[in-house]
Amino acid sequence: MGAVFGFKDDKPATFDRFGYLVLRAGYTPESIEIAAGDTPSGPFHIVATVKLQDLKIMATDGWQYFDLPRTTARYVKITLNDSPGGVQAGELTELGLYERSTTR
Repeated sequence: MGAVFGFKDDKPATFDRFGYLVLRAGYTPESIEIAAGDTPSGPFHIVATVKLQDLKIMATDGWQYFDLPRTTARYVKITLNDSPGGVQAGELTELGLYERSTTR
């Protein structure tokens, strides 16, 4: 299962961190593929595939974060891969793409 998201005003955005909210165990995708492109129909290039833990981490209010290669694109394609319990693709909850501060 996948979805394509565009950034505000159809302008490119730069990101290097991904966050995914796990609401409850048992419905978490096994992994998520993050791909970037400049048109909604692609082509997309894979930025990363992140492996989620099938648990809600209370210290982060359920959020799991992953560092990514610094990427600039107009569109992002998110693809959920099957969850460990055989539930097809799990649940799509909240997710976020972030740019870490570049100040030193």
